[in-house]
Amino acid sequence: MTDNYSLDNKITPRIIRNSEKTSCTVMLVLCFLPLIVGFAFLAMGVFGYLPPWDIAMSEDASYGSYYIAVDVYHKLFISFGIPSFILAVIYIALSADRIMNKQQIREKPWLYLLLLLLCWSTLSTFLSDDPIKALTGSSYLNDGLFSYYIYAAVFVIASSIREEKSRRKILISYGTMVCILSVVLVLQSLGMRQLVYYFHSQRAVVFNQFNHFGYVLCMGIMAFVGLYLYDEYSRSLNRYFYLFGVGFLTFSLLLNDTFGCWLASVVALLVAYLFYFVSGRKLSLRALLPLLAFAVVSAICYFFPAEGINGLAQNIAQLIHDNASIIKNSSDAGSAGSGRFTLWKDTIERIIQRPIIGFGPEGFRGDNAITNGDSPHNEYLQIAGFLGIPALVFYLGALISLAVHHWKHIKKLDPLVLAVSGVTVVYLVSACFGNPIFNTAPYLWMFLGLTTATSEKDEPLIWIDDSKVVSQLNAKSNGKRIAGIVAIGTLLVAILLYTSHSISVSTENSNEKADLECMSIAYSVAQIKLQNKSDKALGEYWFDSATFKLIKSDRKKPKPYGMGSEMNGNALTEFHKDTGVETNYDTEKDYTDKVILVSISKDANNKYVVNTEWVD
Repeated sequence: MTDNYSLDNKITPRIIRNSEKTSCTVMLVLCFLPLIVGFAFLAMGVFGYLPPWDIAMSEDASYGSYYIAVDVYHKLFISFGIPSFILAVIYIALSADRIMNKQQIREKPWLYLLLLLLCWSTLSTFLSDDPIKALTGSSYLNDGLFSYYIYAAVFVIASSIREEKSRRKILISYGTMVCILSVVLVLQSLGMRQLVYYFHSQRAVVFNQFNHFGYVLCMGIMAFVGLYLYDEYSRSLNRYFYLFGVGFLTFSLLLNDTFGCWLASVVALLVAYLFYFVSGRKLSLRALLPLLAFAVVSAICYFFPAEGINGLAQNIAQLIHDNASIIKNSSDAGSAGSGRFTLWKDTIERIIQRPIIGFGPEGFRGDNAITNGDSPHNEYLQIAGFLGIPALVFYLGALISLAVHHWKHIKKLDPLVLAVSGVTVVYLVSACFGNPIFNTAPYLWMFLGLTTATSEKDEPLIWIDDSKVVSQLNAKSNGKRIAGIVAIGTLLVAILLYTSHSISVSTENSNEKADLECMSIAYSVAQIKLQNKSDKALGEYWFDSATFKLIKSDRKKPKPYGMGSEMNGNALTEFHKDTGVETNYDTEKDYTDKVILVSISKDANNKYVVNTEWVD
């Protein structure tokens, strides 16, 4: 270690506290982002910006409102991500001298491997078949290069955090956030249908799809396990809260019916207690209470499954059956893991086709699509398929080098470094069954960044020491180096700002399925109007997608809703099959400036007929 960065400098403690406060605050905002989204959904429901109650309660659950939820969350993600990226660039620029130290490359190679991963992702993006889509990602997952840069920013900021109290705040905040959302989940399951109306999902709450909420839940379980085991300054009341959190989130995870995340929790718990034992701590009965809480709740749910949800016993039986089918190569082996086995085989075939550079972020579309989906539901195969095998090597190399470093120094690690390591492990295991999305993946990078410290006495790789900033800027070589980094960072920020606008437009104008589902809502609203007013409902109406209401055609047209860009080749067929609504929709046309005209009339047999069509 060099004396230039000695923590003995009198000014250092104040600077650490200031940089810690900034970094910790940013991570706390990330932790509470889902709650902000939840309040936004409630406000939208109260002020009439969500579909009518009748439609929200229908089995269709209005796919158009589903896209509203994704769009709200993504706009907040961008609002959080761009300033975070700017802050990360500043951190790196002011830590440039240390990052370029050859000794650091040997001792802490994970940052450099992740940097290579980001560079390789950029190359793969611009060599893909559709660079724009690879840059922005789809309007659902939004997992393009733009999001990758925000993930990198989260990692950089989190890796600058050194103090135990900061990790404690983040772990408690994250666990509390997950508990609050789990309360919503439980209340929905108990029959509070108003919450289904506002959140438009029985189980996903604000995470768009229940499997994604499962990733958040299992990370919450491990956050409370880590706090219980390693928060040395907690009071007895705190420990009871941590223990309650483990049990409650385990119940919520099983109620959410995300079996893959439950399996990941089992593996992560075993790893967490291995860490606990190897670090020199005794496995007392008190220390085993979180494990017992998880086991007891799981056992209760095994023998007494919730009504309407696949029980744990059923899921375990299905897992055994699926494994047997794969081993025997049975005819139903392709359906193993809810069809994941077929996705994995198809993905491996795609990897063989482009093993070096991949198909680009979210590249399994159009002619490159895989069976029954656009992602393999295995993050490691997805990295290899989208970005190429070298990218997977960089990613795994970073994870392995960090794990080896910590294993060697496990008895020197600050306790809450071990706690956040357990949270990271559960995500990495659950990633074997899922795919990253902009509203869950940042938490991996946050907790992964928090694991990069050894202790508060360990000199950080990314850290601002303002006592050295002036001298670094004055030094000719360092000044040029930092100026170059800042210039590159500024360029990247400009690209991000431009792309954020493109993504916003893309979210509103890139998905034919949203067009079709919007037409489905218009059709459903017309049916409701017909039921309530019968002959009085006859006539022509504009459909206002902002308020989900029908407006007499002699009034002013609402703002255009049409998107008209192809996403899934079978979207139109599936729409007709699911709804029975015939449309004049053409996937080759641009519907950006079109609105929906709804006609309610009677046919020759005096039966009511509802027709929907796109018009200028």
